[in-house]
Amino acid sequence: MNDQEIVVVANTNTRQGWTGEVIVDLALNPVGSKYRPAFTNKTTGPGAPLAPVREKPAGGVEIREISGAITRGPARAVRVTLERMEIQILSSADG
Repeated sequence: MNDQEIVVVANTNTRQGWTGEVIVDLALNPVGSKYRPAFTNKTTGPGAPLAPVREKPAGGVEIREISGAITRGPARAVRVTLERMEIQILSSADG
């Protein structure tokens, strides 16, 4: 079935952490659903805060596709904070 999403994020910077938003599937992630780190190679653990899915309305975001195309939403995103050289695997806390 295609009813769950796993998100892999990585910060390859060796000197500083990173905080930003990661786009998640619009159809699979209702606003307010939550993601949790299922794995990390750093200190974030099972007690890490759950990241809520947020709405990015049409025209409220600019997404640069790998093809070079630009879309402007709507989209859904999760805020992520990574330490330097950290990899996280996020899974739905609701699923």
